[in-house]
Amino acid sequence: MRWLALVLVIAAPVVILVTFTPAGLVWVAVLVVALMLASAGAARTALGTGGHKAVPAISPAGPPRHPFLIMNPMSGGGMVAKFRLKEEAEALGAEVVLLQGPDTADVAAWPAGRWPTALTCSGWPTGTGPRALVAGIAAEHGLPFLVISAGTRNRFALDLGLNRDDPATCLGALTSGGRTAGGPGH
Repeated sequence: MRWLALVLVIAAPVVILVTFTPAGLVWVAVLVVALMLASAGAARTALGTGGHKAVPAISPAGPPRHPFLIMNPMSGGGMVAKFRLKEEAEALGAEVVLLQGPDTADVAAWPAGRWPTALTCSGWPTGTGPRALVAGIAAEHGLPFLVISAGTRNRFALDLGLNRDDPATCLGALTSGGRTAGGPGH
């Protein structure tokens, strides 16, 4: 594939020049080739790492002292109830709030008077506001963000390699800890 891409990168400008030159449109050919090069450079810059490591450092994280889990029992066809996630998490010492939908105004409700040591937001499809909101709060406060694979389609959990057939296995991080990206506290 790389060889094919190299051939196309070289052949495309040549074909443009050969096609436009007989028609007396050399300036158009030069402009098109220049724009192609500029767009390739812009794409490379946009997709680059900006001088940073592409993969964040992964470090072990101990079990949280006071995890706070937010769950949507309606998502994933009722996976929260099917796998008894609320009961399992509470048995492991977590405080769990069940919401009746992805209401972003209530998603970040904190436990009364106590800051959690870890946050999670399970049971929402990837890309929805609540999960992003809670992950942003976790990042802002340096809290680990636990991912539980209980949402509809849940491609985020798939990308992380989590067991989507049994989301209760994700709760193991409440007792044994897990891994954090970006070093301790990130």
